[in-house]
Amino acid sequence: MTAIHDRGDSYLAGGRRVDGGRAAFAAVVLLAALLATHPSPAAETLSGEAIMEHVRILADDAMEGRGTGSAGERRAAGYIESQFRKIGLKPAFAGGYVQEVPLVGITADPSTRLTFVGPKGISVARYFDDFSGICGVLREKVVVDSEIVFTGYGVTAPGQNWDDFKDADVRGKVLLTLVNDPPAEDPKHFGGKAMTYYGRWSYKFEEAARRGAAGVLLVHIDKMAGYPWQVVQKSFAVERFQVEGRPDPLLLEGWLQREFVENLLTGAGRCLDELLAAAARPDFKPIPLGIRVQAEINNRIRKLTAPNVAGIVRGTQNPDRFICLVAHHDHFGIGAPDAEGDRIYNGALDNATGVAVVIELARRLNFKKPADSVIFLTVTAEEQGLLGSLYYTLHPAFPLAQTTAAVSIDAVNILGRTSDVEAIGSELSGLEKIANDAAVRLGWKVTPDPFSDRGGFFRSDHFSFARAGVPGISVSVGLDYAGKPAGWGEQKAIDFINKHYHQPSDEITTVWDSGGMVQISEYVLSLVARIGEENGLVGWKEDGEYQRRAAAR
Repeated sequence: MTAIHDRGDSYLAGGRRVDGGRAAFAAVVLLAALLATHPSPAAETLSGEAIMEHVRILADDAMEGRGTGSAGERRAAGYIESQFRKIGLKPAFAGGYVQEVPLVGITADPSTRLTFVGPKGISVARYFDDFSGICGVLREKVVVDSEIVFTGYGVTAPGQNWDDFKDADVRGKVLLTLVNDPPAEDPKHFGGKAMTYYGRWSYKFEEAARRGAAGVLLVHIDKMAGYPWQVVQKSFAVERFQVEGRPDPLLLEGWLQREFVENLLTGAGRCLDELLAAAARPDFKPIPLGIRVQAEINNRIRKLTAPNVAGIVRGTQNPDRFICLVAHHDHFGIGAPDAEGDRIYNGALDNATGVAVVIELARRLNFKKPADSVIFLTVTAEEQGLLGSLYYTLHPAFPLAQTTAAVSIDAVNILGRTSDVEAIGSELSGLEKIANDAAVRLGWKVTPDPFSDRGGFFRSDHFSFARAGVPGISVSVGLDYAGKPAGWGEQKAIDFINKHYHQPSDEITTVWDSGGMVQISEYVLSLVARIGEENGLVGWKEDGEYQRRAAAR
């Protein structure tokens, strides 16, 4: 990335001054240079180069990977705030553009070992290599000594006539649990091949905590998780965050690498394939494994705040009805080096692109005012479990009862234009017809999520709004690229997941084409217009969890 020399200055970021040094001043120098050589485009246009300028700044080494709560994230938030000010957005919050999110950071001692005592001896899992995770309770020292029970997929779903626990008492035990949903081909059963929230790791932890378990160890199998073990290593073997005051934490929240689990089970006279087969049946019952897990976990705990940033454009017809456009500005900061020795997780695609699009949409919609008011929100701690957006929905700038829809813009296509777009989760609400109409107006089609088995609906910030009752979708351009053979776009997406997702190599490269970022911007503008035409009548399609939450707002 760009090399910029230290001038020892400071930078006002999100209302807080981040003191001197190369990194702090670098963002200012880079910004000034870009704005000097690339004048702002006309307000009525969407400019691929303007979007790319924002990406270059947000993904520069000077932002130090925008780790949650870091000085680099604070600088990124300051840049976003400066752009909202320049555009002329009104501050969304009573105190300005920034909402401080109270967090607690927990870092496990990397020398931590998990000792498994079984009928044929002891197995030791090494941190990072064999397991990854944290202690969820806010104590500097925690001792775990618990029986391990295999709980299948760890799911209790009355509506699906599925219960992995069968009233078993798992209080004080550590649950060995599979990721994803129980297998199903019928789309009416756990979404068929599409992942439901029951398949997400966050659900597994929540359910275990409700039942009084001491912890959960998830068996990481690449195909079932949808990403390789190295993603778990880089994403979770670092400081992890939770919103301050989180209820019902577990002593142990972690992942075990498949090969280690296979060897562990063999030593206990068990076979992972046999357990997988048993867990796939609705008559499955929890299986005590005759193994205990023991560990002494030393934690470093710190309290901090991290910034959400938001501005608003008031609607010309319905100023008290709101559409929220949300993108996360955080990433993973500085961490373990890759094979090239790079330790900065720049997060160019994930998600400097989405933030850049939000900034340019703000400029465009401030010029041509929408019918409904639009909130432009960039959030912290998405990579920590959607914490920034969760906090916003608990403390919204404007009433959620008056928020018609939330549109998440996350990891925008950087390979050029396509003939299709994706609107993940639209089928659950009135946004389905709106999303299709918005695409047709532009000559495109909406295609289903090709990776629905990975649970994309639950992995981006619109889901926090959905859980609060607000219909939400995640949008992206599709995979049907002009002049490319069938399957080309899907393979490129798979390659990114396997090689660059949550890695230092997520950087701008020479193959980037801003056409896809302009396309998604055009699509979101079309969505905003169509949502405004619905007079607030978006709603959920059927009586269910999200509709009940909407009624409770």
